[in-house]
Amino acid sequence: MRRRQRMLDDLEQDIRDHIEKETQDNIERGMPPAEARIAAVRKFGNVTRVAEETRDVWSSVWLEQLWQDVRLGLRMLVKSPGFTVVALLSLTLGIGSQRGDLQRRQSGAAASQSLPGSRSRAGGLDHHSQPKRSAVCFLHSGFPGLARAESRIPADGGHPA
Repeated sequence: MRRRQRMLDDLEQDIRDHIEKETQDNIERGMPPAEARIAAVRKFGNVTRVAEETRDVWSSVWLEQLWQDVRLGLRMLVKSPGFTVVALLSLTLGIGSQRGDLQRRQSGAAASQSLPGSRSRAGGLDHHSQPKRSAVCFLHSGFPGLARAESRIPADGGHPA
């Protein structure tokens, strides 16, 4: 952080030096000192905007912003331990279930490829085929609202017209 502070101090000094040099040039052209300073600042532009644009160019800005975001996130997690526990449990269950599903698919695909005459996927369906009506009805049998939608599925398992 000392390096960044030194860079910020150098930037502020460079801006002041630039404005002072322009002020001296204006005085040498015959302007009164107060008017020369106003003209120099006007010619330079918005000092704050120039400083912000210069800081944005520096390569360490995005890393510092990331670090600030991480610290803020950690502070928020420490302030609300209940949310932290729920979030960690959700992430753990989600990642674990996806990993288990992937392992199951990979082991099933490897087993089905070793059998002569087997289909491309362990479940017997490739990613382009539609599920059979009985499978859809079985999956949604506990949801009456979905049962009405299932009745519109053709018997061959294709898309409704």
